[in-house]
Amino acid sequence: MSFTEQLAIIRIELAKRMLSLSNKNIDEIGYELGYKNLSSFFAIFKRSCELTPNEYRRKYSYKSEAFTSDNQLG
Repeated sequence: MSFTEQLAIIRIELAKRMLSLSNKNIDEIGYELGYKNLSSFFAIFKRSCELTPNEYRRKYSYKSEAFTSDNQLG
């Protein structure tokens, strides 16, 4: 496996974490991970995960019941 392929894998794993654990804008995530061309980020992500970043976020975003208004302490 080449360095470029390893870097792409690491970037996608980081993107998955950021998408599921933060509310950051998807474009911002792409830029933070070093993608100057966001269409490349979207294409590589979709090829790797078989989901778009938006679809991934909807499917895997962290939702803790401890932070919903129904479960407030007090």
